[in-house]
Amino acid sequence: MIFSKLFNSKAQWQHKNSNIRIAAIKDELQLSNSQDVQVLKRLASEDENDLVRRSALIKLNDFSVWLKAFEQEKNSSVKNFAYDNLINILASDSSDVYSKENKLSYIEQHITTSMAEKVLEKANCSTIIIALIDKINKPQTWPSLFVKKTDLTVQQYILSQTSDINTLEKLLKKADGDAVKSLIKEKLAIIALEKEKPVKLLKDTQMVLSKLLALKEQNDYELVLEKRTLLNDEWNWLVQDFACLSQSDKEQALIKYSTINEQLDKAFAHIKEQFEQAQIVRKLDEQKEQTIKEFREKLSTYNQLIANAVFENQEIDEIALKNELDEILVEIEHSALNNKEKSNFTEQFSKQLQKLEQIPEIAESVTKATHLISKISQQLPPETMEQFTERSAYFNEWQKQWRAVEAVISGVIPQSIADAKAQIDNQWREALAPLQKEQKQLFNQAQKKVAELKRLISTGKYNASFGVFKRLKKIFEQLSNHHQHRLQRDYDQLNEKLTELSDWEHYIATPRKQQLLEEVQKLAAQPLDNPNEQANQVKQYRKIWNSLGHADEDVDQAFNDSFNDALEKAFAPCRLWYAEQEKTREQHLVIRNQLVEQAKSLGNEYKHDNMAVKHVEVSLNKLLLAWKDAGDVDRTIYQKLNKQFIDAIKPVKTYIFDYHQDNAQLKDKLIEQVKAQHNNEDIYDAVNQVKVLQSKWKSIGYAGAKLENKLWNEFRKANDVIFAQRDEEKSKHQSDIDARVEKVSAVITAYEQRIQTTTTKTELQMLGNTLNELRDQQLQKKPVLKQIMVKIEAQQKLLDDKIKALNANLEKQSWLDTFAILEKLSSGNLSIEQLENVEEFIALPHVKQKRLIDALTKENGGDRLVKTIELEVMAGVESPASDQATRMQVQVELMQEKMTSGQSVDLNKAFVDWIAVAHIGEDDQAYLARIKPIFIK
Repeated sequence: MIFSKLFNSKAQWQHKNSNIRIAAIKDELQLSNSQDVQVLKRLASEDENDLVRRSALIKLNDFSVWLKAFEQEKNSSVKNFAYDNLINILASDSSDVYSKENKLSYIEQHITTSMAEKVLEKANCSTIIIALIDKINKPQTWPSLFVKKTDLTVQQYILSQTSDINTLEKLLKKADGDAVKSLIKEKLAIIALEKEKPVKLLKDTQMVLSKLLALKEQNDYELVLEKRTLLNDEWNWLVQDFACLSQSDKEQALIKYSTINEQLDKAFAHIKEQFEQAQIVRKLDEQKEQTIKEFREKLSTYNQLIANAVFENQEIDEIALKNELDEILVEIEHSALNNKEKSNFTEQFSKQLQKLEQIPEIAESVTKATHLISKISQQLPPETMEQFTERSAYFNEWQKQWRAVEAVISGVIPQSIADAKAQIDNQWREALAPLQKEQKQLFNQAQKKVAELKRLISTGKYNASFGVFKRLKKIFEQLSNHHQHRLQRDYDQLNEKLTELSDWEHYIATPRKQQLLEEVQKLAAQPLDNPNEQANQVKQYRKIWNSLGHADEDVDQAFNDSFNDALEKAFAPCRLWYAEQEKTREQHLVIRNQLVEQAKSLGNEYKHDNMAVKHVEVSLNKLLLAWKDAGDVDRTIYQKLNKQFIDAIKPVKTYIFDYHQDNAQLKDKLIEQVKAQHNNEDIYDAVNQVKVLQSKWKSIGYAGAKLENKLWNEFRKANDVIFAQRDEEKSKHQSDIDARVEKVSAVITAYEQRIQTTTTKTELQMLGNTLNELRDQQLQKKPVLKQIMVKIEAQQKLLDDKIKALNANLEKQSWLDTFAILEKLSSGNLSIEQLENVEEFIALPHVKQKRLIDALTKENGGDRLVKTIELEVMAGVESPASDQATRMQVQVELMQEKMTSGQSVDLNKAFVDWIAVAHIGEDDQAYLARIKPIFIK
């Protein structure tokens, strides 16, 4: 065996049989034994059987061993086996064979691209996948990897490495999951922003430059300085992104910025000096404020020193303090303060000097203040209106005493006493406030009663006056002395007046009651037809009776009894009517109960049947209307039924209300969306967007009576802003159009003049070419203006008509020249050989010259008369009567020829044939005269 030199005794792994060696590898050799490990490594690298070597490799399952087998093995099957296992180890999520750190290190330093691609196909660990992607570095494979590797981390990494818009759009189509789609959309948005960044940066830069330049129009230098600082800061912030601009744009922006700043410096040079002067004045004002602050602090200090001397018996050097105060007075006099301020501080510091001389008196007043605090503390604030008058007067007197003491103290008072005084004030004011308010209300009531009494007395309503006076008297007795004093005069006058009226009451009431009793007795004997009127009349009589007061004592009780009996008889018919009304109310009750049930039914239906809101709303309105018209029922029962009805329709109302609210919210959002379009720079796009929003508005339901009109008005106003902007843009655009129309119209007018004055065809054709170029230019400009195109077409038609007229004249002249030549030939004044020297021949076009010479020299033969008649037939010209028979024959022949050949009439060819018949002589002059009108009209 191959290992005989190493071992003295043979083991199973040394057996000749490869299967036994494989079994030994599996069962005998242990990885825990270092010698066994060495044996396995040797078997893996040196055994003659590839299956044994594979088994050893599997047993070892060590990355370095697999790697060695892959790199050094010559046997292709073992090499491939090791290669596959290396790929599996690297792709595996497990770290049992090879740690993740080692895998990453191997991928980074040693793995080949082809092996990395194999591992990548099987790998699931996001860290390994990302390392492999970096190693392979083939961006063209990323879209397929993005689909295969659905791990979010991997997909995020691929996205982070991708900046191509087309690739990202492909990935967006292939992405699965909202999170990844959101990432792709965000990246696309960022790329779009980056793409738009130079444009936006240039726009922002131009905006800053414009704002800087606009500062030249400002007059407030301080505002200019503030805005310029802000704009310069904004400019410096923008400059940080200038790297994305082209060199020319960057240089141009910097030059503009420098130029504008120079202009600003020059423009505000004279104002700058004024501003600096103002700054100096402001600084002086600040110093002045500081001086005032210092004087006030010194006042407080001296005040405290004096207070300490008074309350804590601290010794003070009065002479030194006086000297200091004298010095301060001198400082005040020489300070920058105005006269009023100097006078104020001089007065206050002078008072401090006085306090130094009055310290004993101040101390005595402080003692009095302490006694006053103690005294008021023993008195409770009023709690009832009965206590109010006495205790409020006591508190007012105490306040008066305190003010006298406080005048002597001159502001020097211990904080504890000041706090106690403030606490007492708050306590008493809180207690007095509601009572004072009540007193004020009572006083107001009393004033109203006084006014009412005066009115009643002046109008002769004396009986009512007694009741009002009783209430006034009750209120008057509850008023404080102060308020009673204010009303005392009016109260005494009214009391005296009513005492006098009381004596007249019996005298007036007795005959009036007698008369009213007779009227009631008459009503009882002859009731009114209408029970309601009867009842109202009874009530009115009772009211009048009660207002009459007392009659004479001997007849008053008899009057009252008789009146009550008569009033009861008068009311008897009403009771029967009310009984009938009760039956009607019972019928109404049935109807209302039914309506309550219908309301409950509606409340259940809209929930379970998914009724349309409109139908629910209509049904509810019908119920509410029916409830309103259902008639009267007993008040107590009505209140109960009304509550049931309201409770039944409440959820329906809530349902409709919520529907209206939802619609209102939707419409409110539409309003905001319309307002957002106010800032749309493309006004026509904004109009289109608004029209879409208008369609959406129509699709949204009713928003309720309170909000619908309000929302609609807001929506319409927001729309009006857009359309106003559109109209403004149109107006501006129309101005540009008008300018363009005016400019082009001037050009067209020039063309028209040239067309009218030009007489040669060549020049007209050149004008036509220029006009076509102008038309093409206008067609390329947007919008294409109809008024311009109409004018161009009109000039084109004018040009065409001019060319046609010119062609017609040339054609006519050509025929005139031709017939002039033929007439000269027929008269013998001209021969064919002399044609080239004839003016008329030279004027003919070259083609016609050649055609005429060919026709004159051919002499095809034939009958000149027949050819003349043929021309007359073709042109529809009458022939002489003597030639009618020949004409008939010619017509038949021409018709047969046309039917046979299918060719149309050709006058020019027939004319050439006419010339070519024979040499033109004097006999042909008559025929020339006949055919000349055919060609010259």
